[in-house]
Amino acid sequence: MSSKQPARKPAMGINPLGSGGGLFDKTEPVTPTDSETSEPSKSTSRKKQESQNLETRKKNLENTKEKSGFLQDIETSKKESIGLQVTTEVNDWLDDLVKANRRNTGRKLPKQVLIQAGIELLRAMPVDWSEVGDIEELRNKLSQVARLVEERQ
Repeated sequence: MSSKQPARKPAMGINPLGSGGGLFDKTEPVTPTDSETSEPSKSTSRKKQESQNLETRKKNLENTKEKSGFLQDIETSKKESIGLQVTTEVNDWLDDLVKANRRNTGRKLPKQVLIQAGIELLRAMPVDWSEVGDIEELRNKLSQVARLVEERQ
């Protein structure tokens, strides 16, 4: 009889990531090339972003003009749920509007349709909303839009 005992296997089995003949081999790290690591200057990227924003605004206006109105595809397009919180005052106003519409027309106009219409109206405005950085800037932009609407009336 030999005093040597057989080698014990680990209780969990062989480590497939281990260096002792596992299933997987270590891959060589990939180093980026010079063209991948070079970053464009901030002014160049800023100009590119501004031109993209202008193009997006033009497309939004064109899409609105092509559709000849708002909410054209509200029934057929795919919808996504978003978590939306509004103030109590806004919620009460929306409730009153929905109730008044149901009384006057006999049909329900859901809150989500009213909110969608408001968002589409904002998109159609000649304002670059991507420039808004905080709530104060948003207030200023909305004030500008309100002045534009008042001037045209």
